[in-house]
Amino acid sequence: MSRPAPPRSRLIPLRPLPRMARFPRARALVGRAEASVRLDRALHDGVAIVSILGPPGVGKTALAVSAVERLSPRKPAWFCDLAAQRTELGLVVEVMALFGQPIVTNDVRVAAELAGQWLASLGPAIVVLDSFEPVAAFAAVLAEWADVAPSLTLLVTSRERLALDGEQVIELAPLDDDAAVQLFRERAGELGARVSDDDAERGAILEIVRSVDGLPLAIELAAARARLLSPSQLAARLREPGARRGDDDVLLVTRRGPARHRSLADAIASSWALLDASERAALASLSVLEGSFAVPTAEAILERALVESSRPAPLALLGALREKSLLHAEADDRLRLYASIRAFAAQALASDPAQEARTRTAHAAHFTEIAARFARSRLLLSNVARVGSHADVSRHVLDLEAALHHVEGASDPAPSLSLASALAFLGVLDDRSRSLLEHADRDLERAAEASAVALLARHYLATASGRHDEAIALAQKVIAHAELPAELRATAWQRHGIARRAEGDPEVALRAHQEVRAILGEPATTLSAVNVACTGRLMVDLRRDDEARAWNDRARALCDAIGEPWLAELGPANLAQLEQERGDLDRAEALLAPAIARFRAAREPLYEAVYAVVAGGLYLERGDLDLAARWFRSIDGGGRALLPAVSRVLLHGTWAVLEAVRGEAIARAEQLELARRSLAARHGRLAASIV
Repeated sequence: MSRPAPPRSRLIPLRPLPRMARFPRARALVGRAEASVRLDRALHDGVAIVSILGPPGVGKTALAVSAVERLSPRKPAWFCDLAAQRTELGLVVEVMALFGQPIVTNDVRVAAELAGQWLASLGPAIVVLDSFEPVAAFAAVLAEWADVAPSLTLLVTSRERLALDGEQVIELAPLDDDAAVQLFRERAGELGARVSDDDAERGAILEIVRSVDGLPLAIELAAARARLLSPSQLAARLREPGARRGDDDVLLVTRRGPARHRSLADAIASSWALLDASERAALASLSVLEGSFAVPTAEAILERALVESSRPAPLALLGALREKSLLHAEADDRLRLYASIRAFAAQALASDPAQEARTRTAHAAHFTEIAARFARSRLLLSNVARVGSHADVSRHVLDLEAALHHVEGASDPAPSLSLASALAFLGVLDDRSRSLLEHADRDLERAAEASAVALLARHYLATASGRHDEAIALAQKVIAHAELPAELRATAWQRHGIARRAEGDPEVALRAHQEVRAILGEPATTLSAVNVACTGRLMVDLRRDDEARAWNDRARALCDAIGEPWLAELGPANLAQLEQERGDLDRAEALLAPAIARFRAAREPLYEAVYAVVAGGLYLERGDLDLAARWFRSIDGGGRALLPAVSRVLLHGTWAVLEAVRGEAIARAEQLELARRSLAARHGRLAASIV
């Protein structure tokens, strides 16, 4: 039972103390208009507890100080820096020290009650509790003070949510590009640096602020370098491998002020010091992930990388790091480490070779599994094609490349072949992965299935580039390997048929697709359904109209039966081209538009781009030039890069015709040049036929 508090008259002066001059200097904010409005409203309305949350360096203190400066004529305010405190008693003592009131008891309950009485005597006022995260475990005392001091607002800056009833949270995100560039320019100007306004320097500043995730502290520290280096020079240095750990790292640039604000490294180190051992190990392990990541990905890696039997579950660790603002949540339920935090955590991981080895092995194993599933799905070996969504896996390119670097040269070639195959289907091969694919046949005995998939990935690249003789030879290598599972040989026959059609030989292509049916029958599988759609497309080419409709309708029914609505649109898309060739443009449009919309919804840029080219040609034929141009422009850089060479020739050649009809000579010449380059990449025989 605690002692009763001394009489109120002995503790509380009869009149409030004047505001103490302990506030940091307020600076003009950039890019915080919305947060400022929300905070001003909360302070004006007298909300009891307001928390400004965010990662190190995001500008929480600056926002709090700026708001209090605006309100200072109407409400007295005090500023309390809690960065050095670690206990509840330390929290109470620091608050009371604001008012020159010493605490002479070690009983934290008595001390907290005395502080509450003092705060109640202030009347309408604001107390800023800055850097509250070291004492976040004792946040309940704020609720007690809010109860006894109803006219007081406790304005908290923290990297961790307090989880108190009635707490109003304002979470700060990094600055957007425009605000970040503006802040860089303003701070560089204040320091006397001359920053030109030409396009090159504007682009360099944008690169700099993006490289530090738009964090205001990092931007200000980077701007300090502008006294010595131009933005272009600084951007070039930050681009160099290892720059984020060297003397050019903005993590290390210092300025005057509280220790945690002198450099971004200090700010992050103060957060790191507050983590327990499991949280530190988890954050360090997450630093191997490139870009954003899904929660299940992080869980899988942490499960393999962290060995302590008593550690919390990976999901709990992720939750704790998110609550401490060390993980950033993106709009699509993915997480990301800020670049500065990732660099700091990576250094911590490198200091523990055993944990680093476990983590990189766990990372490689996880992304090898993703690569193998994706490559099989691209070859229609998975019954559910959406398992291999191109848009989903394309986010992981850097992680796939890092995993390949880790497993390359291992005794088992299968992981490296799976990773190289996935990169091929994404269209992002580098020299290492290309070399692995080129020598995949030497591992047919040791890693037969992975090698066969790799050969078919090479076949895919050769077909897309118009090297049809090479593509056909690669498919035949897989077909000839009798020891492979039937579905692999069947998909090789199907790829063989696709290459034969692209070469302009529909009759031979049709026989290849008949071989697929001979091997598989016609089960309700993705491979079989697409084989039926390929047969339907060949019937369109051969002008066997009734059979074309029958095969494409059957393809749609099969895809619907296996729950693949976007693949079901291949049949209607094929029929749209049949109707276009027959001159029924309205019917073609009615079939094509929903098909493309379904491809877009499924986030399959290859199919969307291929049929957008067809749509552009359809509207050009109908005389709707603006709509034709809109379809051509809808094919973004990613989709255009995936287009087979023949589709690229068709895109730019048709676009050139459109510009000629419009009378745009320069645009016509540009599109003709792009068509010529695409044509030059084609196999000579096909190029001649197109000419």
